[in-house]
Amino acid sequence: MADPNNSVAVTAGSPVVTGTLTSFVAAEYDIFILDGVVGVVDSRQSPTQITLKNPWAGPSQSAQLDWVIVNTGPYWSASKTTNAQLNELLRKWEAGPFKWDATGTLAGRAAYNNQDAGFSYLAADITPFLFFIKLANTNSASDWSAGQVIEGRLLDSTLADVKATMSEALDSTNDYKLLSPKGGNALVAAAIAALVGSAPATLDTLYEIAAQLQADESAAAALTVAVGNRLRFDADQSVSNTQLGRLLNNSRFAEIFPRIDIATQGLSAAQISNALTNLGVSTFIKTLLDDASQATALQTLGAQPVDADLTAIAALATTAFGRSLLTLVDATGARSYFGGLSPTTGFAAEGSANDFTANNAWTNPLAVDFAATGTKVLGYAAVDFTNSSASATDVQARLVVANITAGGATVAIGRPQIITLPPTVYTGSGNLNPMIQVNGLTPGSTYRMQLQLLRVQANGPIAQPNLQVGGINL
Repeated sequence: MADPNNSVAVTAGSPVVTGTLTSFVAAEYDIFILDGVVGVVDSRQSPTQITLKNPWAGPSQSAQLDWVIVNTGPYWSASKTTNAQLNELLRKWEAGPFKWDATGTLAGRAAYNNQDAGFSYLAADITPFLFFIKLANTNSASDWSAGQVIEGRLLDSTLADVKATMSEALDSTNDYKLLSPKGGNALVAAAIAALVGSAPATLDTLYEIAAQLQADESAAAALTVAVGNRLRFDADQSVSNTQLGRLLNNSRFAEIFPRIDIATQGLSAAQISNALTNLGVSTFIKTLLDDASQATALQTLGAQPVDADLTAIAALATTAFGRSLLTLVDATGARSYFGGLSPTTGFAAEGSANDFTANNAWTNPLAVDFAATGTKVLGYAAVDFTNSSASATDVQARLVVANITAGGATVAIGRPQIITLPPTVYTGSGNLNPMIQVNGLTPGSTYRMQLQLLRVQANGPIAQPNLQVGGINL
């Protein structure tokens, strides 16, 4: 993750301080403060790097936002430097995003009350500077916006705070402060005292301790062997009867398995039951272990032989036909067994049409698709006609069956019916009811029952207010 903006980082023992999107303003002998630790600035390399006069005495830090540079060096006390800084600041402001039309004292702003809206003015005689913009032009002081502060980052500590912090740091024994000879000696003495503790004078140095450890090498080796002999699991060990008895007592082995002569006595049912109970075995499992045969074990488990149903059926007074029927694996096999029986399904659709689309040509006003469940289909249709012309007109109707699964191939065309419709004087002048029967359908394929109409004479319009197509598949 990237360091936050305006953060600093420094490594313990290094004099270099680096920043992330910072604008370091520093000169020699300025003060850099971070987390209570103070350093004296030696030089500024860039807006994001400065170098201290001494290596950093505190811990390594990174991505820190609570830092400050106090400009207390002699560079800042010279009037020449101050004037140069003010001129540079004004130059940067004039070239930066803040553009003003005039600058002067706060009292001098009144001379510009008659300027147009949008006119800007910088009051530079006060600290911090104030930036104003005309919001209207009524030649009044009320035309100006509220003053906007223009300043850099305020120092978090005064010079007195810095001096107090440095004085405290030089006299402190805290690990994170500046080390003076006094503080360094105290830290070293405390570390040595913590290391040797209350050791006698003959063992209060690292050299003396190392020499003593080397002299006791044989004793340490003997101790290691003794402990290892008690803990070894990779070889047989000589165990006395007393040790064996304690092992049995500690493991409670005697409570779980009573001492018996298995060769001559064996294990009684009560002993086995008690042992299993002590091991946490349930009564159900003990009963299962006691079963003498597979059949008894299946009864305990609540199961039955795989062929129990067939055994019971075989005992019934059935015929060979009935027993063979029971061996069928699915409904398709059963239908085939009974001579190709198929489930009967019906289908239908309704609609209407305003007129024929062509003369003396078959049109397709209504159809219905069905998935064949059997090999036969009986189709029907009902058509009502209304002749709105002044002439009698002949119309025909028929049914056509097509195999949609086979790309729409025609399977059968029914016999057409014909009727002559009288002129307009008779509304609702006639109806036709064509039918069709088709055998040899393939179960599972999709078929279409299509109603077709034909107008012989070019009369019209002839509407079909009621259309119906349906059928039974069996």
